[in-house]
Amino acid sequence: MSDTKISALPAASAALGADELPINEAGASKKLTVAQIQALILAAVTGDTGWATPPGGYGWSNYGSGQMTVAYRKDGLGIVHLRGLITGGTGTMFNLPAGYRPSAIVLFAVDATGAFGDLRVHPNGDVDLDTGTGTYVSLDGVTFYAA
Repeated sequence: MSDTKISALPAASAALGADELPINEAGASKKLTVAQIQALILAAVTGDTGWATPPGGYGWSNYGSGQMTVAYRKDGLGIVHLRGLITGGTGTMFNLPAGYRPSAIVLFAVDATGAFGDLRVHPNGDVDLDTGTGTYVSLDGVTFYAA
């Protein structure tokens, strides 16, 4: 695709002959205007915080050996993303700063040394492994909405 700006694209609703586009969100039908959709896209593109390294001090560290380093970020839609391979401990891996925490405990099934691991992210920011071994734990794919 060329370097065409979103604002220069023809309105998708023109093909439907309407000013609103029907969408289905979590089983509920509603309509968004093209302007609302453009605003959502703009927020998603421009509001990303970039990757940051969590503070240490909990006995865990990056796995190394060419694996992705542990980091977190929040995108323009308020979704927090974790990544990387971490090793060396039990319990709390690190603590996420305010603004990157969920409103309630969120649970994730993760790869913990080739087996099931129960990863939990707490409203106080603690990220911990409740079930599984800490030889290595993959954080890739862990995402949740910030409170």
